[in-house]
Amino acid sequence: MDPRDRRDDWEEVWDPDSPEKQHINNIRLNRGLGNTEIPGDIISALEQACIVLANQLYESPTHFLLEIIQNANDNKFDEAEPTLVFSYTGGHIQIECNEIGFTPENVDAICRLGQSSKKRLGDATPYVGEKGIGFKSVFRVADVVWVSSHAYSFKFDSRAQLGMITPILDDFPVPKRPGWTSFYLQLREDSESAKMQASIRSDLATFDARMLLFLQKLQTIRVVMEGGGQAPGGVGEHTYHRTNGEWNGFPVRNLTQSDGTKSYVLQKHTLEDLPAKPRREGASSTEVVLAFPIQNDEPVLAPQQVFAYLPIHDFGFAAVLQADFLLTANREGVERSSPWNQALRQGLIQAFRIAAKRFESTPLAYTWIRYVPESSCSGGFFDRLKRGICESLAEEAVVKAWNESPQRPDKVLYIPEKFRGRDGVPLTLRSENGCRYLSQRYGGGDVKYLKRLGIKEMEGVDFVNELQALLDSHFVDFANKPLAWHSSLAGALNSLLSSRYFDVTSVSGMRLIKLRTGEWVSSKMSNGVFFPSDQEWTTPGGIGTKMADPEAANDPAIHQLYSQLGVTTFDISAIQRRIAEIHAVDSKPTSISRADLIAQARFLFISRWAKTGTTKFWVVTNADRHIRADDVYIDDDGDDDPCTATRVFSRHRELLSFLHPDYLSAHPKDQKDWVQWLEESLGVMKIPRLVTAACPSKLSQDFRFLIRTLPPQRWLEVLCRHWKVYEKWLGPSEDHGTSQRIGEGADPKSLRAEISNAKVICKDGSLHTLSTTFLPLEGYMSACDGRGPLLPISDPTHFRWQVLKLLGVGVENDAIFYVRCLSERVGKPIGLARMKFLLNRIEALCTAKPPRDSDSDSDSDSENWDITSDDDKVTQGNWYHPNHCVWAGPSYFRVAASLSGVYQGNRRLFVDVLKLGKVKFSHFISELRSFEEGDPLPYLRRVLAGMGKFICEHGIQDNYLRYLANLNIWPVCMPDAATASEFQLASHGSPGGWFIADLAHYGRIFRKSVPLLHFDYDDIFVMRPMFNLLGLNSRFVSAVQSLILTSEGDAVESASLTRLFRSKSRFVER
Repeated sequence: MDPRDRRDDWEEVWDPDSPEKQHINNIRLNRGLGNTEIPGDIISALEQACIVLANQLYESPTHFLLEIIQNANDNKFDEAEPTLVFSYTGGHIQIECNEIGFTPENVDAICRLGQSSKKRLGDATPYVGEKGIGFKSVFRVADVVWVSSHAYSFKFDSRAQLGMITPILDDFPVPKRPGWTSFYLQLREDSESAKMQASIRSDLATFDARMLLFLQKLQTIRVVMEGGGQAPGGVGEHTYHRTNGEWNGFPVRNLTQSDGTKSYVLQKHTLEDLPAKPRREGASSTEVVLAFPIQNDEPVLAPQQVFAYLPIHDFGFAAVLQADFLLTANREGVERSSPWNQALRQGLIQAFRIAAKRFESTPLAYTWIRYVPESSCSGGFFDRLKRGICESLAEEAVVKAWNESPQRPDKVLYIPEKFRGRDGVPLTLRSENGCRYLSQRYGGGDVKYLKRLGIKEMEGVDFVNELQALLDSHFVDFANKPLAWHSSLAGALNSLLSSRYFDVTSVSGMRLIKLRTGEWVSSKMSNGVFFPSDQEWTTPGGIGTKMADPEAANDPAIHQLYSQLGVTTFDISAIQRRIAEIHAVDSKPTSISRADLIAQARFLFISRWAKTGTTKFWVVTNADRHIRADDVYIDDDGDDDPCTATRVFSRHRELLSFLHPDYLSAHPKDQKDWVQWLEESLGVMKIPRLVTAACPSKLSQDFRFLIRTLPPQRWLEVLCRHWKVYEKWLGPSEDHGTSQRIGEGADPKSLRAEISNAKVICKDGSLHTLSTTFLPLEGYMSACDGRGPLLPISDPTHFRWQVLKLLGVGVENDAIFYVRCLSERVGKPIGLARMKFLLNRIEALCTAKPPRDSDSDSDSDSENWDITSDDDKVTQGNWYHPNHCVWAGPSYFRVAASLSGVYQGNRRLFVDVLKLGKVKFSHFISELRSFEEGDPLPYLRRVLAGMGKFICEHGIQDNYLRYLANLNIWPVCMPDAATASEFQLASHGSPGGWFIADLAHYGRIFRKSVPLLHFDYDDIFVMRPMFNLLGLNSRFVSAVQSLILTSEGDAVESASLTRLFRSKSRFVER
């Protein structure tokens, strides 16, 4: 419509006599719509600012509803119940309020941009909005808005020039309540109108009564919606009403709507000396309010919004927060950096702390903590508020202890159900810690809120420490607690001990086990405590067995705890284990009587206990001393065994410890089984001990004593008769086979060596090592005439002596004996006939290889053969080791003896058994190495000539060549020798050089001039090939001499020589 047409329409209703109409006219004139002209660019700028305010100020198009509510609350009322009514019909909204009506200042405010009639210097009365800005939000949803208040009646048409701030006189288009201020909004019709109207209907239908909480004046809001009734097309009406009340000294706001009434307890707190702020001119104080939702004296937990008289946003608080925050322009956030807002935030923290202290005397004393917000580490404005509330409360005595004294949260422990008795009382409660345990009146579901204040929950370590303190200071009270209490305690401890963080050692020192006698013992003292049983056994004394209290043991939880603390079921095996444990200790059980020790052993025997592992036992000796059983003997002087300790040590009993005779009389029935059990299970022995349990790798002192003091036949009889027992440590013999495993820690080889090396007196009185002796078999006796290493045994053919073979004793008629007989003669005179007899016996008893055993070797240095020429020269015979013998060799050898010429009848022994063969070059090497100054020259010539012949026939290896070059084996005659027979031994590489007279006349010519090999020309001629092979031809005189001919006197013709040469002239080649 053309503006002039509008002006004409306006002029038709113009009444110059009405001050209200004149006021409207003046406003229009000021906008350039009357006689006063305003530049077009200014008008255009104003229109653009209006559009920005209307469309971009708020994100939500329905935010205008809140602005209407805040403007209505800021009005003045004469009515007892200030009321605001929203009526929605299709395309229109009518808003009515029973305020006293618009003043000219109010009209001016809504016709301007950014100017309010609410902010007056010195007026500290809080206003919700800024009239003049918020009102423009209606044009986000409406094209035309009619206003009627008292004598004012006009409209704003956003489609006209400056239509949002320029009023147009017009009659109100619909009926209105008399005396009320009314607005009528004609909603926009465009592509977004359907969506916008649906949003408006939704906001009106879900109106939140909490918007009335902090409005100072407005008490009732009514919403009437066309189509909101039960039937289509009907009218639905909802009324929201606020009333004020009082609750335990707190002001209360009751909000009533169709679904009931909700109550909010208010905590107000006035702040003084606030920072100055332009939008709060003259206001140096303000009030912050916390509204705690409550129903039936219990907190109501639901998300609550933060208000600046009207809701801003939900920031995660359980209480409604109200403060006169300075908001951003869109009223959807607070100015974070504003000192004013920061002061309000601190005021809200103080208000919460005050409320918490005041709640102590109200029904909310133990539930108010549900309002405590969950602290956050982020830096948002309200996150800091949450953190501040929690930190402030943590420093105040705002929680109740078990004794109902107020305490700081960090000074008390929350006791979870698992650490409480069936009556809910902490199991470790005592008078001293009643101020440190959280009151039982707090609900278990509220722990998460309490923890926000810093309250800690009791953990297992805390519980154990507190339990120890209870036992230390109030043990009588502990012992007198009812069975149900002890059952709960056992359940708590069972739970702890089943976790991986605790074990029995954490409570092992606590006296938690009740005995039948009423005594209480700890886990450390529970060894020997048993659960009651129906079995009746006469338990032996001295084992400290105790019975747990039957009533306590019948409780499942207590029974489980006692089991974990070491209490066991009363049975035979438990008694057996207990006895074994007592005896396992190293200290002597002197406190246990002899009768009890015997009774303990008898109990084990009757209950068929068998020793396992290395269990040791204490016994009492005939001298009433407590000694380990494996060091004690049991008396047995029966005729069936002459080798018992009783009989063997009959003259030295004082050296041994024998079992007290009461042991034998303790079980006269089944005496044999009883004694056998004492040996097998306790470790006492009837026979001398070969080793001790402490040192099973060495002979016992007892057995060493036998070897030193008894005749060989006696102690060897002990050894052989009881070999089945001793082989556990000595190892089985081949004849007896393996009957048992080697004992733990035993060293059979070392033990056998120790016995084998024992010195024994033989039949002829000579002293020999046991391993070099023989049984005095008939063949041996005749061979040596009863002399030599023959043991003094009367029945050598008895089978028992065969085990001595393991110790090196000759027990069979074999070659070993004759070899040793021969060895005995080494270095001593022996007749050839005797020598051949022994060799014949050895050869007869040998098979394919020389006789050997563990202690005899035919290669030992003591085994030599005697080389004699005849019986007349027996004392002149030489002994040779087989390694230095050959069967057939040169007679001139003195290192390697040739045997074929002496022992022709023993070829099988020397060649087939001892593997003596022919001469090798190594034999010549041995001979050469034996050369010494002063050896007979013929001997040297024969050896070297023989070597030369051997080399020519068999060749020589390079390593032998190098070796021979360094041996002093060549007899050299020096020029200055006193006699022709004198010589020195030189090597091929000897310094100074020596020569070989390879021609006969060279010896005569050069003997007095240079060193020459001291051999005749004939010897040199024979050895010439060897010299060539050894590289000695360079030492031939012919190879190093030079011939110079000289003449003396006058030449004389020789007629004889002339004839000789002439006779041969025909043979001269021409």
